[in-house]
Amino acid sequence: MQPSPFDLHDRMVQELYEKKSLPALAYLIEAGRELEFTYRGREYFLSRDTQVAYVSLCQGERETGYGSIPLLLEQASLDGVPFRDAWPEVVLGTLF
Repeated sequence: MQPSPFDLHDRMVQELYEKKSLPALAYLIEAGRELEFTYRGREYFLSRDTQVAYVSLCQGERETGYGSIPLLLEQASLDGVPFRDAWPEVVLGTLF
């Protein structure tokens, strides 16, 4: 018996918060979830516009858009640090 999509979704939430898993982050954002987090005292917000498959990373009034989660992971930076390098230090906030 295969797990239901709800089981998978719950497992991805758990992996995000317990392991800070980037694949879990990608899955959840692609599924339409939004995440607040903090890095070096700065608050960020990550979301996806399902109408245009556009991922946005906001810090304060500044919003940067990416065509996909993989592009965000490759190109984004947090406080000048590449996203992937900064991610282990991120403090996860609310997942909407």
